[in-house]
Amino acid sequence: MKGSKYLQMNGIIHRDLKPANILIKNGVCKISDFGFAKSLDEENAVMKSIVGTPLYMSPQILKRTKYTAKSDIWSIGLIYYEMLHGKTPWPANN
Repeated sequence: MKGSKYLQMNGIIHRDLKPANILIKNGVCKISDFGFAKSLDEENAVMKSIVGTPLYMSPQILKRTKYTAKSDIWSIGLIYYEMLHGKTPWPANN
């Protein structure tokens, strides 16, 4: 996904990647809703605020521990899983 690579290369963590924030038009995917996005000052900056959609949050965020930009990779993995299987890896209503 070029969008996530661009964010990573420019030191931006989205913090709310989910299917509803991926727009597709003419086969081109674009990331939207940067309301929780944060620019990181350094490559391995550590975050601790709890934001995003719980179903797509990394375990570190859910455990309320410190996390890095790699938490976006977790969200992307869940999005791909849902695309391939038509459902999330675990059931949840809220």
